[in-house]
Amino acid sequence: MEKELEKKIQYLKTTNEIENIILNIEDIINILEKKREERKMGNKRNTYQTWEDYLIEGTATLKNIPNIQDKDTLIKYETEITTQKLSELYETPISGNFDKNHLYQIHKYLFQDIYDWAGTTRTVPMMKQTVFLEPQKIEPFITVVLKELKTELDKIKDEYQLANCLSTLFYSLTFAHPFRERNGRTIRELIRQLIKSIDFEFGSYDIDYSRINQQSIAMGINCAAPMFITPEFQKSLIKIKKNSK
Repeated sequence: MEKELEKKIQYLKTTNEIENIILNIEDIINILEKKREERKMGNKRNTYQTWEDYLIEGTATLKNIPNIQDKDTLIKYETEITTQKLSELYETPISGNFDKNHLYQIHKYLFQDIYDWAGTTRTVPMMKQTVFLEPQKIEPFITVVLKELKTELDKIKDEYQLANCLSTLFYSLTFAHPFRERNGRTIRELIRQLIKSIDFEFGSYDIDYSRINQQSIAMGINCAAPMFITPEFQKSLIKIKKNSK
């Protein structure tokens, strides 16, 4: 297996593992070779004013465009679609300025065949192990975070500062939690595209999410402490060449 294909498969494998979806290399290759399943898409567009509005009535299954009623079947369908689409983005990233629109375009690309809310801001309050940002504050917050990112990137002088910048970005976007679901894959893909797009004076980098301890990430998010995340991002950075400037 050629090195670049091996790296891509590792990325797809890790991204799914972080979402508690276990795929081996053969599973991923089969998904990538599989023709996308054609499903009849409904014309109805839902409105979302409460948490329950996102769910099929009487179930824990998210409302979805192909109208899959069973939660496990939906997860399998979603896994196949998003794995294929992440593979496509690995080869051909979405062009953008790493702003709010860029983030939303990635989410829409990954999930637009599955959810009619793909690429749109969630409309309901959300809490898991931590409380996320209120819906009305999400878009202004993300706009500022990604605008400040561009200023911070210009100040970076070494690998640690790069890791700290990425961990702060990851924490901030996770705290915002802009979408009803599927935030993690979208944020990780934005960061992957970001790191691949920049040549720093001290080198150029790729990122390997399999090196990150997810318990440390969860601690950093739940404790509102990005400093727990920075060492994990530093471990994940892979220097790929020396900058010749």
